[in-house]
Amino acid sequence: MTRFASTPSRVTSNGKKEVLFVGQLKEYKGVSFLIEAIAKLRRNGTNVALNIAGEGPSYARLKAMADRLELGDSVRFLGNLNNSELVDSYGSCDLVVLPSISRREAFGLVQLEASAAGKAVVASDIPGVNDVNKKVGGYLAKPSDADSLALQIARALGVKHDPEKFKEAAAAMSWDKVTLEYEEVFQTLLQAQGPSSLEPLSRPDPLAPLTESPVSPAYTHGSRSSRKASNRTAVRWWHGIAQRFEDLVGWLFENGFVVMGAVAAILVSPYLIGSVAFS
Repeated sequence: MTRFASTPSRVTSNGKKEVLFVGQLKEYKGVSFLIEAIAKLRRNGTNVALNIAGEGPSYARLKAMADRLELGDSVRFLGNLNNSELVDSYGSCDLVVLPSISRREAFGLVQLEASAAGKAVVASDIPGVNDVNKKVGGYLAKPSDADSLALQIARALGVKHDPEKFKEAAAAMSWDKVTLEYEEVFQTLLQAQGPSSLEPLSRPDPLAPLTESPVSPAYTHGSRSSRKASNRTAVRWWHGIAQRFEDLVGWLFENGFVVMGAVAAILVSPYLIGSVAFS
């Protein structure tokens, strides 16, 4: 986040408000609703333009949509940006929008980048994303709703924001801060006499390296029955890892550590995938 914290804010001289989207051009990102919202705002007389940073399978459809709505150069597709170009884009925009329509968007890193750059954010009111936006002081729109999105964009553009407040909010959610909070949570778990799900398990250590999995060499060289037994052991081992992480993620969410829960959910994904694969 530090590379965005020093981003100089620039005000457009022609009076046109610049809205920025950063992300992959995929269906769940909801960019089509953002383009429709921009079209509605322009029809209502708002001098606004949209810059779309990113590439993806939805590009052709989104470009055709912008052409059909006759938005011209009011919607610009920038493609993938390098670090310096991305910093410049954050610095030159008036507002950042994250219009995702699916819970696949579990944690919007773009929200923190924008806030670190001192920019306001309009995001969809979906789990995970809405919690981050509340913490950084942004605006929430109904998912899959161009009218709601246009309304919140208009509201955000009509307010003079203090960039320093957004930067301070983003700094409070930096990796250094989150790491310290994780340490406190783990200390609490270690000292707790609480739920049995948090007590040491009899199964192998779920955090042990994968190369130390209890799969016998007989898996490759032994009899068919030995291989089946090793398979069952490997399945139990993977399920043990997945269950332990699920317990931790659930505990974080239940006790109000929503942002850390979202990060933990991302970390647990490889273990869950492995568990399903072995099943």
